[in-house]
Amino acid sequence: MQRKRFGIALIVLLFGLTACTLPGNDEANLSVIQTAIASTLEAQKTLAAERDVFDDSTPTPTIVFYPTPDYTATYAATATEPVPCNLAGFVMDVTVPDDTMIGKGQLFTKTWRLQNIGTCAWTPAYQLVFMSGDQMNVSPQSAFTSLVVEPGAMMDVSVQLTAPMIPGEYQGNFMLADSNGSLFSFENKSAFYVKITVPTTLEGHDLTGTPVATETPVGADEMIKTPTAASNGNDSAGMTTVSIPPSLANTMNNDYFNNSMNFGDLTSNDGAIGFAQFNLSQISSGATIESVTLRIPNYTVSGNPFGNLGCMRVYFGYYYPLNEDDYSFDTLGASGRACSAGELAGIPLNPDVLESYLNSGTSAIDIKVMFNELHSNGDSAADLVRTSPGEIRLDVQYRP
Repeated sequence: MQRKRFGIALIVLLFGLTACTLPGNDEANLSVIQTAIASTLEAQKTLAAERDVFDDSTPTPTIVFYPTPDYTATYAATATEPVPCNLAGFVMDVTVPDDTMIGKGQLFTKTWRLQNIGTCAWTPAYQLVFMSGDQMNVSPQSAFTSLVVEPGAMMDVSVQLTAPMIPGEYQGNFMLADSNGSLFSFENKSAFYVKITVPTTLEGHDLTGTPVATETPVGADEMIKTPTAASNGNDSAGMTTVSIPPSLANTMNNDYFNNSMNFGDLTSNDGAIGFAQFNLSQISSGATIESVTLRIPNYTVSGNPFGNLGCMRVYFGYYYPLNEDDYSFDTLGASGRACSAGELAGIPLNPDVLESYLNSGTSAIDIKVMFNELHSNGDSAADLVRTSPGEIRLDVQYRP
């Protein structure tokens, strides 16, 4: 319809123009009009052909916008968990590495170095708790710090144990508990532990299993030898008891040696350690040691060493000649202890340890006596036990 209207309008227009521009000669004018009409019709055909090629009636395509699909991550980073209030980090074994050899019945101290990696401070109300394994005469729980251990700080946690009397391998497992009794340890919740070996004999070795050299005995001193009377066929038959005085006795601390035997806390806040040596030459190397007792019947006490410093401990070893290395409170494997002044008159020591030294071929044995739970309380006052070498005896009961 639009094409028809356009053609008619164009013809009318041409007629009008012709009428206006071609006056006079009608034939000439008619010829012009006919020519114009023919041209117009031809133009219409051409335009129609072009319209057939490009049909503007084709609908415009509709553009559809689809929403972006939700993206599901194949890996989602886990949010950082908050650091727990109570958490420990293991730093090192300070004493008694795994599988250390400890003599039968020996007292020893295991020390772990731990770090507080939690967010809460450890207080004196926190406890070291025995969890499982071999208890080795340790308390089920005990305080492990007298100070406040702030987050990030390290501290040494110690416990005193007694090696079993039967040879074998032993392990005790421990954790910590907060003031509410809630247990904690490391990030993997595992316990920390002490692991020792009690050998059949320590012949030729010290209490850590290290070979030791035999010392040349210092001159023999008075030795009282008393055969024990046999009666009723009991176990005392054939036993011999000797009471041995020391051939050497010294006190050692940071500053001095002297010919006495003192142990405890000095006014200088240094710990004093007593040493003595005993000649065993009259006891045969194949003897069976039944009992050993250290006797200090006469002594004087300054201050309150047992109340302020804890228990006094006695160690067998090879210490003479004394040197700076002997001034150490980290000695392991105590053979006996006294926790009050009244016990000094007779301190039972482990006979198996003395027997192992004797069987190694030695003819002299040394002892080291000290307070090592707390060697000084820092109050610049003496907490000290004093005695003279003439008051010390090592009583040994044995079967030849």
